[in-house]
Amino acid sequence: MPRSATAILFFSRSASCEARAKGFGLVQKKAKRLAKALINRARQTVERSGLDVVNSDERSQRGHTFGQKLSNAVADVFRSGYQQVIIIGNDCPGITPAEIGRAAQLLEEGHQVLAPDQNGGVWLIGLRKGAFAPAAFAEVAWESEQTFAGLRQLLSGVTLLPPHRSVEKNTDLRFFWQQHKSWLYLVAELLFEAPLPHRNKPAAQKTAPLHGQLSQRGPPQEPLHL
Repeated sequence: MPRSATAILFFSRSASCEARAKGFGLVQKKAKRLAKALINRARQTVERSGLDVVNSDERSQRGHTFGQKLSNAVADVFRSGYQQVIIIGNDCPGITPAEIGRAAQLLEEGHQVLAPDQNGGVWLIGLRKGAFAPAAFAEVAWESEQTFAGLRQLLSGVTLLPPHRSVEKNTDLRFFWQQHKSWLYLVAELLFEAPLPHRNKPAAQKTAPLHGQLSQRGPPQEPLHL
């Protein structure tokens, strides 16, 4: 029996299948490690949302095309008693439980929800049972630059969430490194209570760690970019 009217459908492939399908521009062993990390991060995020989670991978998915598999998985969620479903994949590590909660709130208020990524796809879809058309949903141009546009055309009463970047290739990994590296520098400043030096200035004297619990190396010697 559902605990609430809304469930998350975590629609994914196993790490091995995901690595084979996407490659990420990496050798297979590294691609599998990356896929596993993305899946684990996404699973932790959806579990922290507090909503019921329905997991779907190639072991339970039915259909020949991506669209058929996704449409059948959504129909299964609705048949189990839920009135709204939030679909999330594994390729967008920047999403937060708060954003999932916002999508759930919008669904409760009668909206449908879409959240675009940088490639013309989506990182979240929020559907209401009464507006779900399985056949048309399956025929959307999935896994393409036209996915978001196709869903906008298909769904009515859509509210958009802010865009996020998905990880499709190794250049996306470099983007996330640059983005989160800045936050690491900020954390270092806060921990060591000393500003990080600029490139055109001599390195400042290293500050002793707080309470003797932190590394003796001091903060990273690189500029802070926020």
